[in-house]
Amino acid sequence: MAPLFKPALATVPIILTALGLYSGRDELGKPYVLSNYYACERRWDDILALGRRLPKGRINVFVNHDVLRALYHTGRLPHDMFTFPLNPLAVAGPEPLERTLAGLLEQNPRTKMAFEYLMACYLLTGKVDKVTENLHRLDDLGYRTPPTLYEEAALIHYVSQRHRPDVGQIKISPETIKRYQRFV
Repeated sequence: MAPLFKPALATVPIILTALGLYSGRDELGKPYVLSNYYACERRWDDILALGRRLPKGRINVFVNHDVLRALYHTGRLPHDMFTFPLNPLAVAGPEPLERTLAGLLEQNPRTKMAFEYLMACYLLTGKVDKVTENLHRLDDLGYRTPPTLYEEAALIHYVSQRHRPDVGQIKISPETIKRYQRFV
């Protein structure tokens, strides 16, 4: 019995370490590490695939940020951002994110990244009036048609203000109007 006791005793620290790691694991830790790696490698599609697998109701702000960056770099931010589990943007700093992005856009009105992030901020925080106020920038930034999310935000804004939208001015597609009417 004594010859088996020493090897069995030697495995106790390994078993305790494994149990501690298993019980204390962060279920969002692995996606955070992976999204960080993919972002460094500019593997945007891999980040989006990872974002789709995130558990519902649990959001890691770092993965959230990487998903938004991946959507931007694949040209899908103003189209697909709500297909991922996102939370309102949270940034620590001396001034709110909205003000920072608006300032960047004011300094260079042709900064598409600042524009799309600002619009994402407005959409995530429900500021449809702000989305509508910025639709005039679309032509200068090279949009042929407004992204559907922006059209929907404009419709919600106009209806909440009891105004008929000037569809010639903001170019809301007939499909978006029909979808909105079915929804209402």
